[in-house]
Amino acid sequence: MVTTVLDGHRVAVTAGKDTACVWDLTDGSCSGEISVGAMEDMAIVPFGNRPAVAVLGHDSRRVGLWDLAAGHHVSDLPAEDTQAVAVVMIDACPVVVTGHEDCTVRLWDLTTCQQIGSPLVGHTTWVAHVATAMVDGRAVAITGGGMDLDHDWDEKIRIWDLTEGRQLTSFPTADGPVSAIAVMTLGGRPVVVAGYWDGRLELWDMTTGQALRAWQAESLTDLLYRPAGVSALQTMVLRGRTVVLAGHDDGTLRIWDVATDEQTGPTLQLPICEGASARQRSLGARRRRVRLAIGPEGGLVACAGQEVALLYYGGTAQGCDSA
Repeated sequence: MVTTVLDGHRVAVTAGKDTACVWDLTDGSCSGEISVGAMEDMAIVPFGNRPAVAVLGHDSRRVGLWDLAAGHHVSDLPAEDTQAVAVVMIDACPVVVTGHEDCTVRLWDLTTCQQIGSPLVGHTTWVAHVATAMVDGRAVAITGGGMDLDHDWDEKIRIWDLTEGRQLTSFPTADGPVSAIAVMTLGGRPVVVAGYWDGRLELWDMTTGQALRAWQAESLTDLLYRPAGVSALQTMVLRGRTVVLAGHDDGTLRIWDVATDEQTGPTLQLPICEGASARQRSLGARRRRVRLAIGPEGGLVACAGQEVALLYYGGTAQGCDSA
């Protein structure tokens, strides 16, 4: 899920079975659908003076560019076996950053749809997650590897300087692959927030690689005794306090206060299906992984399945310089 402003309206774009649905965040209506096929990931990119969406196909593993206003396909990137997609501005130009099955990270020029420079290498398993940020005026990517068929995973989160095309640093992950990544600023320092398959959260100093925080939510096991992993992360300032918002595989949302190291407020459960049994609700929640995005004018947008909720916390986005 991504958010943007389209023709003066605040909108959220979510992935359906074969379509991208554009939701008007003012009145809650679906203002349009784009037939893009099954999707795995997406990112908002500028297209002339209008927003477009870069869509990673679930089956094709290719990245396509779609004009949100016109609702039609614009172009494709010649990127194969893509697993994750993000966007960053480099020298005032939008650049797509992709993670791949061959363990590489690649950069793409949206004007020419051609790869920029050589692939970034270092991961030992496929690149499952990519986040971008501006740190001290330079564009960086934060990447995490997935688990392979032998249940091995890359045990490092890696930080890349996208202008120079080199790895800056890396730091070890917990006992399992990363399932979500976000970036924030804490005490003037760039910090990586990592979520894991078992519901754990960790904060790392991006510059020094020092572990700063570690949290574990309670009661994160469904009726099949599987952990409800972290599926999405966002950070914001809420009532003057820096918080981390974590969406989970069971359709729940938790808010963590960075200063106190404690969960603040109740665990929020996005609606599933009224009248369903406990087992059906558990299985249904597993198929409704929470996705999170900061609204164009603040507030948090949460999505689970086809349900979209705009949560006005009265907070503002918290992170490194906008990428």
